[in-house]
Amino acid sequence: MDAVEEVLTASAGCGDIAVIAHGGVGTLLLCRLRGDPIGRQHDQPLNNGSNYFAFDAATRRVLHGWKAIDV
Repeated sequence: MDAVEEVLTASAGCGDIAVIAHGGVGTLLLCRLRGDPIGRQHDQPLNNGSNYFAFDAATRRVLHGWKAIDV
């Protein structure tokens, strides 16, 4: 979370930002943003491709959970 906070602070006002990481790292970030305890039930879904979630950079509020990137 510290690294993400650093990127968001340095990029304030620059528009949309993509943070690219392995699924496990994304799950940890998603759990932190939601205030959920770490758990496998929060992992990205098993599908044919990569997944993403979105959050508001200003409020750190999750806009939506995992979605397939190729849809």
